[in-house]
Amino acid sequence: MANTDVTSKKVSTIASNNEVGRGYTRQVSLTFQDFLDNEPSGSSDNDTQTYELFTLPVGCILKGVHYHLRTAFDDSGGGSQLQLEIGDTSDPNGILIAKEVHVDSSEVVAAAGIDGAFFTVGSDVGTLNAKAYTAANTVEALFTPGAGGSAYKLSELTQGEIVFVADIIYTNLAQA
Repeated sequence: MANTDVTSKKVSTIASNNEVGRGYTRQVSLTFQDFLDNEPSGSSDNDTQTYELFTLPVGCILKGVHYHLRTAFDDSGGGSQLQLEIGDTSDPNGILIAKEVHVDSSEVVAAAGIDGAFFTVGSDVGTLNAKAYTAANTVEALFTPGAGGSAYKLSELTQGEIVFVADIIYTNLAQA
């Protein structure tokens, strides 16, 4: 199984005061078309794609990355699972542990990204409320097709849209 790293070109700029008042500072959405557009030639069944969602400059504090599944993903073949994990370059699921976003599974339509290792002490999920970054990093979403189910390619997706929102405190606004 191979992975393709993709830098999203849809990342929003820093949020307005209204958006911050609603609890997020950045937003990005992905649709099934993004997977089609970014699949490399010669890809195989169950190859993954990792999307760079948000950049994290030195000194920022990440309070969470959450998602809303506007439309569950589906494929044209016999695939039944599409797993999502959110993390940074140090831990691919440090923010959000595997959630299902395929229509043929018990898809999770919304999740607060605070159940990964970055927000957990021992076995107490969600006990930490932020992660401070002393070096620049990126928030990434890893999509794995066919995780435990029938194999398929991400280019076989025919529907799906997901919106990610991040709550990031920028301690150095010149870097935001």
